[in-house]
Amino acid sequence: MISFFRLIHISLAVILFTTKSFASDNNLILEADSPEIIHLTGVWLLESPGYKQEVITIEDGPVNNSKRSYGTYHKNILLESDSSLDLSIYIPLIRTSFELKVNNVLVAEQGKVSQNRKFYHPGMKVKPYDITLHPGKNTISITFANYAHAKGGLITPPVIGTHDDVLWHIRKSDIILTAIYGSIILLGIFFILFFISWKKDMEILYFGLFAIMWAVRCISTASKHISFLYNNFEWETLIRIDYFGFYCSILFGFLFFNKLFKSYSIPDFSKLVVAGTSLMVISTIVTPVKVFTEATVFVHFILSPVIIYVIYLSYQSYKNNDDISKIGLAAAISAMAIFGLEWLLFFQTFSIPDFSIDLGYLLIFLLNASTLSRRFAKRFNQLETLQRETTLQNIKIEEQHNKIQESHNTILNQRDELEKKHKEITAINKSLEEKVFERTKELEKANNELDTFLYRASHDLRRPLTSIQGLCSIALGNLSSEELHQLLKMMRETAGTMDNMLKKLISISEIYHYDDQKDIVNLNNLRIEILSEFKSKLSLSGVKLEFVHDTEDIHINKRLIFLILFHLIDNSIQYRKKDINNSESKIEIKIKQECKNVVISVYDNGMGIEKSQLDNVCKMFYKATDRSTGNGLGLYLCKAAINKLGGEMSILSREHSYTEVIFNIPAEPVNIKYQLN
Repeated sequence: MISFFRLIHISLAVILFTTKSFASDNNLILEADSPEIIHLTGVWLLESPGYKQEVITIEDGPVNNSKRSYGTYHKNILLESDSSLDLSIYIPLIRTSFELKVNNVLVAEQGKVSQNRKFYHPGMKVKPYDITLHPGKNTISITFANYAHAKGGLITPPVIGTHDDVLWHIRKSDIILTAIYGSIILLGIFFILFFISWKKDMEILYFGLFAIMWAVRCISTASKHISFLYNNFEWETLIRIDYFGFYCSILFGFLFFNKLFKSYSIPDFSKLVVAGTSLMVISTIVTPVKVFTEATVFVHFILSPVIIYVIYLSYQSYKNNDDISKIGLAAAISAMAIFGLEWLLFFQTFSIPDFSIDLGYLLIFLLNASTLSRRFAKRFNQLETLQRETTLQNIKIEEQHNKIQESHNTILNQRDELEKKHKEITAINKSLEEKVFERTKELEKANNELDTFLYRASHDLRRPLTSIQGLCSIALGNLSSEELHQLLKMMRETAGTMDNMLKKLISISEIYHYDDQKDIVNLNNLRIEILSEFKSKLSLSGVKLEFVHDTEDIHINKRLIFLILFHLIDNSIQYRKKDINNSESKIEIKIKQECKNVVISVYDNGMGIEKSQLDNVCKMFYKATDRSTGNGLGLYLCKAAINKLGGEMSILSREHSYTEVIFNIPAEPVNIKYQLN
């Protein structure tokens, strides 16, 4: 029974509250047991410095604004209760900064409120503010300042209720708006990805960008007051994103419809619209906020011919019964209706239910998506039909092709055989030409060397013969036995010089008549033969000869390797230093097997070779120094023999310090067991 009477009491209180809420003054009667969220609509008093107090009627929906830059709204709430009431108040939209006071006590501040523009700063956070209402009269005062936006003041009515109810009111708005505009963004991303894979039809890309930019514009618009955006970004950043998205969506939306109905587009008008909207997009980045917010009024008027143009395109498509005409026209008319509605809302002439226009936007983009889907569904059907017809034609063509191919294959086989023979003949001719060219070069080189050889050899052979003749003439005279003995000794030395010359001439013959014969050369035996050959010279000169190798045998022509080492050692002895102790003069021979090559190094610490002479010392009959007693054939023979063996030779030398001759000759290893000797 008590609960029943209490229910009647609460119902009467609500009826009384509702009746008094629509009173002509700015007083609102509130009881402690009021359970619902209350929108503070109705009469508010507005005070601004230099103006008379003004009565403002605030209703649901964005229909209220003030052209003043500074002012204070007042609303009285009469609490009929014996105790204080803890509530929360939420201010959905006010431009662009405010202070909230209850009974002249500051409760909250967003941005910086000041009559002085220098100290003013815009700001907006979406959150409830806890307030305490005392029994009797309570005055809610909202002071605003606006120097950064074309419109200012309290745009939508504040909301009061319990903290949980107000918080749920905010979260509910977040969820609904996120679902609506998240769907539009996903729709835009889908069409952009589709364009990337399709790689044609720019209207797909324009529609995707149109959807994303419009959704970005809407979720960053102050009237949407999505808390997780507004509470994490600065006011100016969001307002720029809002208008940037707005102008971009106009640009891409126009491009979308213009491309969708391109058969009926007007190029000059299209260029004008694109240029104008592009300038507005740039203005949101480089100009102050107030410039492009105030310009929006002008932009809304400019949009009128654009709206008419899009309807014209849709109508032309409908009149010509295009495949997308009906859905396209419906989408265009719906879009224009929604844009027109937003236009009227911008001038804040009436209010509409929450989320109505948002659902309208979603409907527009779904209709446009259907338009594109219908176009591509028809294209895919046409492609499938064409593919089936093409498949049948291909089968017939394939049968004919197979018959032709059989004949063609026979011709191809014959042609391939001819080409193969032609390539073989061409390769043989090319090989012969290369061989002739190489042989010609070798022959020219051999002829040049032969000319030089015959000229120098005749002189080098004639010189000792002339000396012997002269000595013989002297010997025929009356000489003592001692003088005769001296003459015979000189004749022997001259004959030895001639013998050395003849040996080198024989060596040249052996090199040029090398028949690629290879022997298994035992390096220990080779060392013994070399030491035996140079025993007398080493003893007289005092030069120390060291012979080091890491394998027992090598597979190489024994005569040529002996000839190379002989002339290198002979040169080292001949050009040893005269100004050092004989025990310090040395020659080091190192032989190393490296895979299929033998690397041989002959090092001496003798006179060395001038740097300027290194390129010439291997030439026939070339003498790098006046100290030379030979005929300039030693290093020439070495290089010729190494070339015949297919190797390479290099000389490292520093004058008055050392000379090292290194040559690398192809030689298969005799065994795999190496032992340092």
